Amino acid sequence: MLPRNEQASHRINPGSEKGEETTEFTWPWKPRKKLTGLQNQGGTCYLNTLLQTLLHTPEFTSVANSHSASVWPPDRLFNLARTVRKEKLKRMIQEMLNLFHALITNNGGAISSKPLTDSFGWTGDEVCVHQDIQELNRLLFEQIEIALKGTNETNLINDLFRGIQCTRIRCLRCGRTSERNDEFHDINLSVMEYDSVEASLTAHTQMERLTGDNQYFCEGCQCNVDAVKMTRFEELPPILTLSLSRFYFDSKTMQSVKLEKMCSFPFILDMNSFFMDKPNQKTKYDLFSVVLHVGGSTGGGHYHAFIKDPYGTMRESHTQSVSASEFNADNRNLNTTTG
Repeated sequence: MLPRNEQASHRINPGSEKGEETTEFTWPWKPRKKLTGLQNQGGTCYLNTLLQTLLHTPEFTSVANSHSASVWPPDRLFNLARTVRKEKLKRMIQEMLNLFHALITNNGGAISSKPLTDSFGWTGDEVCVHQDIQELNRLLFEQIEIALKGTNETNLINDLFRGIQCTRIRCLRCGRTSERNDEFHDINLSVMEYDSVEASLTAHTQMERLTGDNQYFCEGCQCNVDAVKMTRFEELPPILTLSLSRFYFDSKTMQSVKLEKMCSFPFILDMNSFFMDKPNQKTKYDLFSVVLHVGGSTGGGHYHAFIKDPYGTMRESHTQSVSASEFNADNRNLNTTTG
């Protein structure tokens, strides 16, 4: 999800140094009759959906409006490409940039992501097996951070995706309060007992009583005591990523099972009520992308990405354009079985 009312519309032409090729990125991109897809190498649809989402995220590809409140300067992708060439950073970064450029400049068809997966060190077996897309997202960000360490772009991922979650515990005996802040790049939400993202967020941030076997050790009292615990947000990132937990382990069958139920999520999400204290930032987000798992098997199925372009159309990652109504939208909620 992207911050509300921050539209990217800046066109950049970074110029060149002698002997260097240049690439001009324009956002909003002109609508193309045909979108460019990524070939499935056997089991890489989950990777393809993630790459398409990152590509079409204005801030990530550094084409955000330079006059907006974005933390992302408009020439950042170009500078990143130059940094990679000059400092010989990991091949993965350059292959990802090459892939993004090909997706932008091609008009239709599908291109291969093999050079990128080769840079991961993936073998033939690894590209044929579905992996967890949330874990892949975290690993990809981690590798990007490692590759950019020591450069001007060291904070690339944190600038866009890092948030801070605060856990506060209060002793019911002496009133002593302790706090712990944890960084996150995505928020994992349970949907097993909830039918909407808002309900799951409410449960995620509600107060919990620590009693009985779950008592809290108070440093002031120096013993286990009853306490109340609350986890809420201290700071949210420019790009908010929510992961809905649909896979769980069934102790009866001893197998991993996909939860098949409807979960609604709004086009506009206001996070104001989920902060620990009064927020000092904008709290409304626009729905930008939905990654969807289709199929009942935890080890199979297929992933799709529905991405909103600057013109308001939800585009499916393998080149099809769809409208919100085709998502069975009702009362501005998209109802689907998101994986």
